Amino acid sequence: MASALAAQNGVNSSPPASLPQLEDVLREHVEEFASLSMLRQLAQFDVQRTSAHLRQLESRLDAHWDGLAVGCPLSLEMAGQILSDGGDPWDLATALRVWCMLGEPTTEAIITLLAMQAEEALPSWREGLCHCSCERVASLLPESLLGHESPTVQSTLLFVHGWHGLLPAWQATRFARHELPLVRSCLARATGWSDWSAEERQFLLTPLTADDDALVRRSALWSAALTAPQTTADSIRAKGAEAADPFALQVLALIGGAEDVPLLLSCVQQETTSAAALEAIATLGAPQAIEPLLQLLEQETLAPLVTQSLQAILGPQAALVIEPKIPPSE
Repeated sequence: MASALAAQNGVNSSPPASLPQLEDVLREHVEEFASLSMLRQLAQFDVQRTSAHLRQLESRLDAHWDGLAVGCPLSLEMAGQILSDGGDPWDLATALRVWCMLGEPTTEAIITLLAMQAEEALPSWREGLCHCSCERVASLLPESLLGHESPTVQSTLLFVHGWHGLLPAWQATRFARHELPLVRSCLARATGWSDWSAEERQFLLTPLTADDDALVRRSALWSAALTAPQTTADSIRAKGAEAADPFALQVLALIGGAEDVPLLLSCVQQETTSAAALEAIATLGAPQAIEPLLQLLEQETLAPLVTQSLQAILGPQAALVIEPKIPPSE
């Protein structure tokens, strides 16, 4: 099955029979490229990472990509093996990028293979295609394919076209009430990268932020935060503590400010939102939260998370402030 599928898609599923040393080198390039791609994604959301760190990651990624390019056609054979056999999600994303950027796959071959993927493999496909060039994606996966009958294809192309700025608002509107949450959630994410007018974006995001599916709502909220942070923060605040959602609190920590500490402290007292609220307070790093947090140390169930929040705000001085407040054990 794997061999037949690979042949149909223009890639060789058999490992290279020659130059075993080169194969080892190329395997290392694949693994390092995959690992660095994951680190890059994590670094983009790590406030401790600087732009210099990101540039260093990009430089290392470029070096490993150059190695894969020089290693063709063996690189393409290895990519074909990974695409046929599956495996690590980041290896799969790397293999897909190698195939699309360094090989000559047909549109039919890509769509045939994509339509066969299980849902758990789709994040790898989205990652791989988003990091192909915009020109390559437009050529291999034209807008007309959004009408494909497979929801797997539809959702992936919505996401990828949105990332590359290739998704027209009129096309996106067709999928806003799709029956599958997978399609609606990918549309919600794509909306955050669009260059549409504010009115077009709001028209799509308003129903998606109130969707019945939690993943769709969260995807839409994230896109709203990217495109209209002040309006989104005000919307989260207006709902108050009783209607707060853990994910919304995490978003508020990124787009809000010290004025949100009272709301977050109220959410700490609710079981469903206490962990997210304390994490949000830690992210904000607001000194105004220190005294209320010290008082919360007396609550045994909250103490570990409260301690982490205080450590995030106070840094090395945290122990000096926290230890005197910890009640003695009986």
